[in-house]
Amino acid sequence: MAADTALRRVAAPRPRTGLAWRVGVLDVGPAERRLARMFARFVSVGYLLFLLVLAPQIIEQSAWMPAWWTPTLVVVVWAPAFALGAVTFGQERWIAPTAALTALSFLVAPISWLLIAPGVVAPGGQAGAVPWMALMPGLAALAASLPWSTPFVAIHLLTICTLCQLVAHSSRGWNGATILVLDTLFSVGFCSVFVGGAVMAIRTGRHLDQATVTARRHAAAAAEAEAREVERERFDALVHDGVLSTLLLAATTGVDASLQRQATRTLAQIDGLRHADRRQDPLRTVEAVALLRAAATDADENITFRVLDPSSNHEVPAHVVRVVAAALGEAVRNSVRHASGPLVAARRWVVVEISDGALRVVVNDDGVGFDMKRIAHHRMGIKVSILGRMSQLDGGAAEVLSAPTEGTVVSLRWVAQA
Repeated sequence: MAADTALRRVAAPRPRTGLAWRVGVLDVGPAERRLARMFARFVSVGYLLFLLVLAPQIIEQSAWMPAWWTPTLVVVVWAPAFALGAVTFGQERWIAPTAALTALSFLVAPISWLLIAPGVVAPGGQAGAVPWMALMPGLAALAASLPWSTPFVAIHLLTICTLCQLVAHSSRGWNGATILVLDTLFSVGFCSVFVGGAVMAIRTGRHLDQATVTARRHAAAAAEAEAREVERERFDALVHDGVLSTLLLAATTGVDASLQRQATRTLAQIDGLRHADRRQDPLRTVEAVALLRAAATDADENITFRVLDPSSNHEVPAHVVRVVAAALGEAVRNSVRHASGPLVAARRWVVVEISDGALRVVVNDDGVGFDMKRIAHHRMGIKVSILGRMSQLDGGAAEVLSAPTEGTVVSLRWVAQA
C-alpha cells in the first residue's frame, strides 16, 4: 500500500524549484527509488575505490599542507560518501540529504587548498603530480544528480571542475589562462557523460512511475466499466426472467395469486435496482449470488459455481457485492487467459459463502500456476484489479496463492466493520 500511495502522488505536478528533493520522500515512485538507491551505492563504492587508489598520493601530498589539513579533508570528503552507501540499506529517506552533503562537502577540498596554500607548487613543476582532489570531480557531481534538478547539477559540475583545474594549475605553476579553460572544458565534458547518464536514468525511472500511475487509473476505469456491464447484465436478466415472464403469464393465463406474487417480487427487484447506488441498500443472498454468478459466467461460461447454504436469507451491502463481483470477474478472466498451457486444459470453479456480515468468494483453477514473486509491480490484473480493489473496500481483503504446476487459488473476503 505504501508503494501505491507513492505512485498516486507521483502523478501530481512536480514543483519546479531547482533544489527539489527527489529521493526518500513520499512523491517518489518505486522505479525512481530503486535507481536512486543503485546510484547512491555506486557513488559510495566509487569513493572507496578512489580512496584506496589515491591513498599513497594523499599521504605524499600531505607534506605540502598544514598537518591538520589532510586528515580533516579525508574525513570531510569521504565520510558523507560512506554514509550515503549505508543509508541505502534501511534509511532511504536520508539518501537525498546525504547525497547533497556528499556533493557539497567535496567542494571544501579545492576551496580550502586555494585559500590555505595558493602558492604551493608540486615537486616536478609542470610534470609533477596534481593534487588528489583534481582526479575525482565527476564522482562528486554524480552524487549531486541524486537530490537536485538538472540545472543545479550542471552548475555544481561546472563549479567543481573549474575549482579542481584551478588547484591543478596552481600546484603545477600557471601556464596561461587558455590552457586552464581548455582543461576545464575537457574535464566538464568528460564528467558530463557519466553525470548525464545518471540524470537521464533517474528521469526515466520517474517517467516509468508516472506511466504506471496512468496505467493504473486506466485499469481502474476499465474495472468500473466492467462493473457497470455486470449490473447491466443483471438488469437484462431481471427483465427477461421477471418482467417478460410476468407479462407473458398475464397474457396467457390471466391474473391469479401466484402471478400477483411474482409481479410484486419483480417490482421490488426493479425498485432495488433503482436505489442500487446507495451504499446502505443491502442485497439478499439470492440477489448477491445472481450478481456474482453473472460476473463469473461472463468470463467463463463453463465455470462451476457453487454456493454454500443457498437457501439462506442473509443481506450484504450492494456496493460490497459489486466490488467483489468485479474482482471475481478479473480473477476468472486471468485464469482463462493464463491458467491453461500447451498440455494443460485448466478447469475453474467458484465457491461462495454468505453469512451475517460476511462474504467469502474463492476462485480455484488447476492450471499451470505461477510464481507471485515474479509479478512486476506495474502489472495491473492481480495487483490493482483484485488485491488493490479489495484492499480499498472497508473490511475487504484478498489473497492469491499459486505455484508453478500447482494451480491458483484467489480468495476474496469481506467482513462488516464494527
